[in-house]
Amino acid sequence: MKKFITSSLMSLIGMLVNSDVLDAIKKLVRIQFITDKSGAEKKAAVDAALNNLTGELGDAIQETSGFLVNLAIEGAVTYLLVREKK
Repeated sequence: MKKFITSSLMSLIGMLVNSDVLDAIKKLVRIQFITDKSGAEKKAAVDAALNNLTGELGDAIQETSGFLVNLAIEGAVTYLLVREKK
């Protein structure tokens, strides 16, 4: 049931956030997920990496509301946590 809910949540987030932005967030979260950093440090690393992106993707991230970026980050973390607990 948790897998269904998290998959549905990510689908909903995908409707609200540009797909390229969401893909970048998921990739960055996945990279940080396996580090030994604290949650706050992981979040800060993802935020910093997003802010350092340039070009069209960087522009798209800057145009996305902070609330939606944070929602996408939290959704990606939750998705990975649920997938890890098989």
